[in-house]
Amino acid sequence: MARGQVSAVGAFGRALKEYLGLSVFAVLAAVLLFSVVHGAGDAQRSVLVDVVALLPAPGTHKILLTTLPDQVRVTVRGRRTLVQSLGHESLAPVQLDLRDTSKLFYVFDASEFDLPAGVHVAQIAPATIPLEWAERAERRLPISVPMIGHPRDGLAVRGSVHVEPAFVDIVGPAAEVSALTEVQTQPIDVSTFDAGTQELRQPLEAPPEHARYASSASVRVVIEVAPAVARRTLRHVAVSAVGGTARVDLRPARVDVELSGVPSALDALDEDAVVPIVDLTAAAAGPNGVLVPVVLTGLPDSVEATSVTPASVLVTASR
Repeated sequence: MARGQVSAVGAFGRALKEYLGLSVFAVLAAVLLFSVVHGAGDAQRSVLVDVVALLPAPGTHKILLTTLPDQVRVTVRGRRTLVQSLGHESLAPVQLDLRDTSKLFYVFDASEFDLPAGVHVAQIAPATIPLEWAERAERRLPISVPMIGHPRDGLAVRGSVHVEPAFVDIVGPAAEVSALTEVQTQPIDVSTFDAGTQELRQPLEAPPEHARYASSASVRVVIEVAPAVARRTLRHVAVSAVGGTARVDLRPARVDVELSGVPSALDALDEDAVVPIVDLTAAAAGPNGVLVPVVLTGLPDSVEATSVTPASVLVTASR
């Protein structure tokens, strides 16, 4: 190759290297400049900020009916790096001072939000909160325990249900609180109980929308479950004499019988199987008669006689 040609090729190679070097430098410089400009520019984003309320003291006799939001959405604008670093966790809750019960609206102010220098509030949603007030009332009401279901066969709830405490204080708007006559616990299903003392902690039913309980929202409930006892009366049941050989007269010849026992057993009882008797084995019936106690036979094990009227009859020898 001629010397002139070699020189030309070398010059071209050097020029190409310089060009590529300048191009890479230009690209890197452009990226750096973009990063600086982009980081230094303004940005905007929305952040959720928690809300806490400072409510009126009880002595003001006013209660707030408005349901306050748990959070407000704040749109902030400022230096991009600062804005991008803001989040829900980095912003302190905003406090609503609602101690002045004459206010009908609460208006958020940008100064209430703790933002770094270089960042400002562009928008707050909601910007205002309407406030509704009512007269505050407090009452002490009795607690009742509603029961559902039926005790298991052969069982019954004995006596009254014990509730401790028996009363609860409720606080709320006068219109809601004055309409109440009692507070109920959540219902108790007695069909699940065995015989014995049943003790449980039972929550109260939720109070009206704007009211609250001044103390614990649960109570101690004691229920006594015992074998069920029903009663049945058999009228004018004929008395039979046994154990004697002579003919006798009975006065009266019929008695009334009071029975008690398990309801299902009493319902299934056959009246003809219940026989009042007088045993004359050891009692001699003379012309003047003798009083002999009446004994009932034919009763099942789950039924007992609580009374026989009369308890004895006069037995005399027949003429």
